[in-house]
Amino acid sequence: MKFRSTILVAIIIAGATYTTTFASMASGSVVIGNKAVSLEYANMEVNATEMTAAVAAGGSIYVKDFEGIWIDNITGKAVDVSVIPDVVYKSANKKINYNARDIEQLSTTPVVDDVTINTTKLTAKQIINKYGNAVVYVEVSDKDHNVTVSGSGFIVKSTGVLVTNFHVIKGSSYATVTLQNGSKYDVKSVLNYNEKQDIAILQLSNATNLTTVNLGNSDTVEVGDNVTAIGSPGGYMNTLSKGIISGINRENDRGKDIQTTASITHGSSGGPLFNRYGNVIGINYSGFESAGDIGFVIPINEINSLLNTTNEKTLIQINGQ
Repeated sequence: MKFRSTILVAIIIAGATYTTTFASMASGSVVIGNKAVSLEYANMEVNATEMTAAVAAGGSIYVKDFEGIWIDNITGKAVDVSVIPDVVYKSANKKINYNARDIEQLSTTPVVDDVTINTTKLTAKQIINKYGNAVVYVEVSDKDHNVTVSGSGFIVKSTGVLVTNFHVIKGSSYATVTLQNGSKYDVKSVLNYNEKQDIAILQLSNATNLTTVNLGNSDTVEVGDNVTAIGSPGGYMNTLSKGIISGINRENDRGKDIQTTASITHGSSGGPLFNRYGNVIGINYSGFESAGDIGFVIPINEINSLLNTTNEKTLIQINGQ
């Protein structure tokens, strides 16, 4: 039998006065009337007047339960996200316009202006059909143009800006990428990188109008979420693997990782991990050979600072060859 966690909302009606009290909630987000606020914001006493007015004006209260389902907290019944109105998410320092169905974006993480967040659930087949050509096979070569390593990557800008792992390009002098449709591009330069974080941002030569992925928000990832990985393990381009998020904040020398049951093996490094909406929430980079269902992923939010700054160099300059 399946049990749904109850989220307490007490509404005391006294004339035109409404008082709301919210119990602990996994997502930390709630829609009151036509406003979405953090759980902490809603429960702060200093915001009581605002919350009372919002409830009085809007009437309906919606919350996202522990299973990620929006429910009407008056009736306790699940509701389709399409009935939830356009909302404003409030935090201590900013006010950002969202649509309530963008549930993965109800957080304090800044939103990249030119990124569109998907809000419709996609199957693994739909994800690879839509974004397969944005996931690339990467081959790196030494100074004599001998191929030494292969890996994966994904395009984040139509002008040929590509994300992969630093360890994929480490020690190389040249690199090329191949798209699912067979198109090939040389890597012109490394726009930015962080060896410790194991992230590299590459620029392709003569690239225009390329298919791109959508970047999600890794701060909202929860254990049990369905995910899809795409990469080139063993050189097999655009191999698809399904799984779930099996852990978060796994600490190691690199930083804090996302753990997944999706298969991540040699050649998968640098490929994207998609959530169920087709938004990339991580960079696949490591796995246990002895345990095929334990893979590690770099949270996608770690690339924000690298995308917003430039430290352009050639592979030869970086690797000293």
